[in-house]
Amino acid sequence: MNQIKTISEANQFLKSFLERFNKRFASNIKNNMSVFDKQLTLREIDKVLIIANERSVDHGHCIKFENKRYLPISGTEFIFLQPHTKVLVIKSFSGKLYLTTDDDHVYQLFRVPKYEFRSTLFDEQVVPETRRGSSVPAITHPWRRMNYRDYLVTLGVSERAARDAANKRYPKSKKITAQLLAR
Repeated sequence: MNQIKTISEANQFLKSFLERFNKRFASNIKNNMSVFDKQLTLREIDKVLIIANERSVDHGHCIKFENKRYLPISGTEFIFLQPHTKVLVIKSFSGKLYLTTDDDHVYQLFRVPKYEFRSTLFDEQVVPETRRGSSVPAITHPWRRMNYRDYLVTLGVSERAARDAANKRYPKSKKITAQLLAR
């Protein structure tokens, strides 16, 4: 086409090509105009860069967002919205949270603290009740002997033989008990 064989011929062709290309595609530049827009303030950036999520108000008049519960607040007063009201939670670039409703009111959000087992309003400290573990009676416990004896009697064994078998199986002596447990 242009029969370019060397680098110097390519450079020469490039100069003429750029002139024709710029005449055809380049736009006019106004020298007195700044090519950069005005830089946004932090407040404007905070209004533009947001994350918006739809939530609904629960029966405690709270909104759950990022595993935390929030109440809308206007100035110093809490706002109690009706349960099941659809709202839009807005998280700004700086991390502040806002809430807006269908009637275009914007509220800040107050984080509701988690439930605590101990009240800071009272002097008395509430200690949670500890459950005692179930304990199995020792092998020498009297009710084991009596229950086994009664069981043998219901099977038709004489009372004397049942008593002897119960005493043999559940001995009264600690020495014999230690021997049984060592087996």
